[in-house]
Amino acid sequence: MKAFKDTLLYQVVNLISEASRLGMHVISFDCVTTVLHLMGFNPFGVFDSNINLAGVFSSLVYSGWIVNRTKSFKRYLLEHAFGVNEEADWGKMELVDNLGNGLLYATWGVYILNTLEIQTGIAVKSLFSLGATGTLVFSLASKDIASQIMSGLTLHLSDKIYQGDSIELEDGTSGIVEDLGWMQTLIKGGNDMVTALPNTAITNQRIYNLSRTPRSQVKQELRVSYTEAANIPNFLAAIKEEIKKSCPKLVTDGSSPFRAHWTDYGEKYLMIVVNAHFYIKPTGNEYWDNRQQVLEAILRAATKTEVHLEKACKPATSAWTRPNI
Repeated sequence: MKAFKDTLLYQVVNLISEASRLGMHVISFDCVTTVLHLMGFNPFGVFDSNINLAGVFSSLVYSGWIVNRTKSFKRYLLEHAFGVNEEADWGKMELVDNLGNGLLYATWGVYILNTLEIQTGIAVKSLFSLGATGTLVFSLASKDIASQIMSGLTLHLSDKIYQGDSIELEDGTSGIVEDLGWMQTLIKGGNDMVTALPNTAITNQRIYNLSRTPRSQVKQELRVSYTEAANIPNFLAAIKEEIKKSCPKLVTDGSSPFRAHWTDYGEKYLMIVVNAHFYIKPTGNEYWDNRQQVLEAILRAATKTEVHLEKACKPATSAWTRPNI
């Protein structure tokens, strides 16, 4: 049996209750303005003008309430349309939700402007009274805000990233997209620190979306002594065999390299590079578990062929192939 809060009756009663409370606020505001007028309190001469304060207040309050309820209903429809079980669907839902919110707020802003009659009223007169310096400051600030909003709109429409995606930027910033806003984007790093980046800083550089990269790479550089040279062929074959046994998602169809090769003569050691690709995204626990399996497979191969690995084995810096997005 559903809880009362989950029933349609509760939603209807809740809407009526909210509308009634707003009506009480409007009536209270009207009473207060009437009393102030009768007491002779007339700031800025508003009571001598033709402005209907109670009407303006009620229009703003009720329109704001309608916008808020529309947002909630839109969110409800989106959750049922996209579903929230799949991460990709969740990201798309957040994208559409943000675009819908932007449209709602823009419509509400136009309605407020028309209601207050800013184009011919007090607000425009006050704006022009700022003078040349004030107008310049306002223009520069508006330009920056408009640039941020346009960058946010570009990110939303470009379909490059969704909320919840794991990304890496060209400047080295990496993490999970916590929030994709109109002015800025929040990215949570591996140390749980959240970085707020202006949208203009993101749109002006390359974005590498790890969540949409279907394959990952594990590349390891090994060093062995010159005295082990005779065992290297067996060691390389054993590495491949152990990795195939341990990693079922290894790419072996030739579309990506799977190599274990003796690559160079070093000053003191012989250089070996192991390079393998997998049908695993380069992010999350599955990637790191698989990487550990590769390292363990290399160690088993060294033990089996009695090859001693020298210290300072250097891992490759890139664990994935950067996509062009």
